[in-house]
Amino acid sequence: FVACGVASGIAATFNAPVAGVLFAEEIALLRDFKVGSFLPIVISSAVGTVVSHALRGNEPVFRVPPYEFVNINELFFYAAFGLLLGVFASGFIRLFLLAEERFSRLKRHSRLKPVLGGLIVGFIGIFFPYVLGNGYDHVEKALQDRLPLLVILGLILLKPLATSITLGSGWPGGIFAPAIFIGAVTGNAFGKLVDFILSSPVSLSSAYATVGMGTFLAAVTQAPLTSIFLIFEMTQNYKVVIPIMISSVLGSVVARLIVGGSLESLELSKAGINIEEEVEGRIIHLIQAKDIMTRDVETIPEGMTLRKLIEYIPQSHYTTFPLVDEKGNLTGIISIQDFRGWIFEESIKDLVVVKELATLNVITVTPEDTLYKVFKKWEKKPVEILPVVESSSSKKIVGVLSRKDVIAAYNKALSKKTLD
Repeated sequence: FVACGVASGIAATFNAPVAGVLFAEEIALLRDFKVGSFLPIVISSAVGTVVSHALRGNEPVFRVPPYEFVNINELFFYAAFGLLLGVFASGFIRLFLLAEERFSRLKRHSRLKPVLGGLIVGFIGIFFPYVLGNGYDHVEKALQDRLPLLVILGLILLKPLATSITLGSGWPGGIFAPAIFIGAVTGNAFGKLVDFILSSPVSLSSAYATVGMGTFLAAVTQAPLTSIFLIFEMTQNYKVVIPIMISSVLGSVVARLIVGGSLESLELSKAGINIEEEVEGRIIHLIQAKDIMTRDVETIPEGMTLRKLIEYIPQSHYTTFPLVDEKGNLTGIISIQDFRGWIFEESIKDLVVVKELATLNVITVTPEDTLYKVFKKWEKKPVEILPVVESSSSKKIVGVLSRKDVIAAYNKALSKKTLD
């Protein structure tokens, strides 16, 4: 549902249904493409576009001027522009994470974080009000090349700072609009520089502002496909495809090399969530022991004699058994391997109890432990089964996990994920 809402919102706002679908797939679904989710996302994007057209006409948020590709030499400048924005985007990401980390130190006064953030941004706004709001009006002016150079330079320096402080202090918002804003004004400034270098009779500021929107967005979100199609659908001009492809891909690569990922992925990494993992890696974090454990546990009393155990084994499907005391608490685990050398010692079968032969230092898991933790414990000690206890502080056994059951559950989940 979140991905469908994202696709519909992007499509309706920017009159870009294809970009809406791609954004949902690249960001909301973390590039985990599934046929089952693709269809509703496409429908949501199409419906959002149709409803938007019905309510406010076939007009996007920004009126993008006709794109002009002056000469082939510009491709060099678009490549340089992409590299520059990649560096700039990585700086913005680090500034954002720094602001968030500094505000997170105010744990005892968490309610003061948005107050402090609002005061700082408000103070900036008093002297430079252009940084306030979503900035769509200034994006429009940058696209039309109607912003003074000093205002553009001020926005390039202060908008990333204001955005980082606002979001880092806990105010609601996102990075989509700020990324477009920063990319547009940076592109406008770079276009003026290219105008000067090439002595072009046609101003290139608007063209670079257009490409800059997509490039900066691609570098920050690591979603170059979204950016390419967003700009193409906004301009309705195939000539923009090559410049935006060059700039956005280079910007994304440079930002990834410097900071290691998108702003969203780095945020989630701080919370212990690695979205860069492949589907196989994610599955082991989703399945819990309680989902696949065998609840009908065959336990052995710790005081059972070896003879009785040997007589019991042919009636069971298992070769490894948890030992329990009179209260049902786990005290050890025993397998055929533990008493194999004693099977033919008739004289001691009634004298030896199984606890004397069992492994007493037992590795256990809880019902809430994921397969990731299960595999980690199996790495330490490759036993046949893992007893599942009520909690980490309890020895009450509630189930067992066998290697066969775990592997079967993993393969089943992987197959289902692939088919979906």
